[in-house]
Amino acid sequence: MKKMRNLPMRFLAMAAALPLAAPLAGHSAEGPLEAAARPIETFYAALVDTMKHGEQLGLQGRFRQLTPVVDEAFNIPAMAQLSVDRPGHRSRRWTRKRS
Repeated sequence: MKKMRNLPMRFLAMAAALPLAAPLAGHSAEGPLEAAARPIETFYAALVDTMKHGEQLGLQGRFRQLTPVVDEAFNIPAMAQLSVDRPGHRSRRWTRKRS
């Protein structure tokens, strides 16, 4: 049940990553992929496959199919922390201590 609470965050991460992954769709298979691009390409392939079979998979099936790929491609806890952290919070604190 705990995994279901993370479902909206995972889908938000996937939606945010789509514009980044889109240029990789036309990537040539010539030569090895760079290490940084490999998880995104794997994510993109799994996402496209999941979308193609979404109706047959249902909500739980889509979740099960995408969860390991999302976990591999994205650091969800770090992304969440960055998204909710107040902008400049650390720099203001550092400035006050120096003054």
